[in-house]
Amino acid sequence: MLTFVINLAVALTKISVGLLTGLLSVTASGFESLLDTTNNVIGFAAMHQAKRAPDADHPYGHRKYETFAALIVAFMMFLAGTHIFLTAMNRFREGFTPQTGFWPYAAMGISMMANIFVIKYEGSLGRKHKSEFLTADAAHTATDFLSSAVVLIAIFCVSLGVPWADLAAACVVVLVIVWVGFRLIRGTFSILVDSAQMDPRVLTDCALSVDGIRSVHNVRSRGTPDSVAVDLHVKVNPDLTVEEGHGLSHKVKDCITRDFPEVVDVVVHLEPYHGEDECDL
Repeated sequence: MLTFVINLAVALTKISVGLLTGLLSVTASGFESLLDTTNNVIGFAAMHQAKRAPDADHPYGHRKYETFAALIVAFMMFLAGTHIFLTAMNRFREGFTPQTGFWPYAAMGISMMANIFVIKYEGSLGRKHKSEFLTADAAHTATDFLSSAVVLIAIFCVSLGVPWADLAAACVVVLVIVWVGFRLIRGTFSILVDSAQMDPRVLTDCALSVDGIRSVHNVRSRGTPDSVAVDLHVKVNPDLTVEEGHGLSHKVKDCITRDFPEVVDVVVHLEPYHGEDECDL
């Protein structure tokens, strides 16, 4: 909510100044900031859903709501970039000359200071809670900072009589938006297609540290960085009773969840060990 208020104030300031002066780069940067406020609203709703407990229809929880939200952010960035680019091309054909002055510099300076705060604040929370959305939004805010720096240079060039610098800066903003959007999509797709979230070797070593586990294979993981589901096959002495084997499986679960707090679910498949040395990951 704090970043929402900051982003909204920055966006309205830049859009107002951009429209009054005719500086497309400032207006484009303002709409990018306005997109940040939309992302804050989407992220707030998505994270609220993601933290809901598992139920009958969602036995693995609702964590991927946040992943979908990050994906929406990426697509919205592409839409914003397309709009900015088309507007820049129209301006180039029309030969429009924008105005400069104190307010464009002030707007971009305020924007950059706000960006630095949001990047550090959201980035630290994203790393602490392993939140894809907070990390994604911090990365998007970083594009705001970079675009603001480019826009400042463009404003200075326009004041020296180089009007096309404004359009060039707007196009640079578009390239940054597309680059970050591609990275976000790549990361969210990795989660949605159930890519491995953990190195199977570390999980194997953890399971083998439990007395009585003779071999480990078929180690798999999926989910999100802060909500990982693991399943693995372990081989034990075939002479163990069902109760003893069940106890060993719980020890493996406890070892993995203790060493890796991001793991929220572990399924252990017991198999008899007949002397073979098998550790097929």
